Amino acid sequence: GPAWGCPIAAYGPGDSLLDHTPDEHLSLDEYARAIEVVRDALVELGFITPAEGRDWEDFLSELSAERRAGIYRTSAGGPSLLVAAERLPQLNAIFASGSTEPPIAAPEVLAGATWSFETALVEVVRGRLEGLGPVTAQAMADSLGLKLGSIEAALATLEVEGFVFRGRFTPGLQETEWCA
Repeated sequence: GPAWGCPIAAYGPGDSLLDHTPDEHLSLDEYARAIEVVRDALVELGFITPAEGRDWEDFLSELSAERRAGIYRTSAGGPSLLVAAERLPQLNAIFASGSTEPPIAAPEVLAGATWSFETALVEVVRGRLEGLGPVTAQAMADSLGLKLGSIEAALATLEVEGFVFRGRFTPGLQETEWCA
């Protein structure tokens, strides 16, 4: 801004004349990098819910147009998830009747991998826990539309590995929560 002599875009309380410059913009390189950051997040997290991706719609639209991400329909009446193509083999092992809109395919190097339901679910849960704060097993089950027992089994596997731990972290919440 004017006070620092460099271009910025800052929002918040205070004098907006000190925050904005006449030529605020996002370069095409920065926009392309942001798209890659969103794709990386989708790969690492396993999926995001539509509510979680609300602020990323423009970037997700670009990834969808490039067939690198899409909306994964877990089943008729089940939840929809925003996913990267790299996670399709795992999600297809978890959801036998899953499909994407638009149709996308896993990269060839990943497409040939064979996953059991249990192993795929452990890896998707692992990814989700990398990005979530304390979360209950029920919240995780609800986001995937799966039975609680399946999620508890995946969490137990991750606990044995030493990847997650359980406890009561949120004041006032009486349910067990899980953290990576």
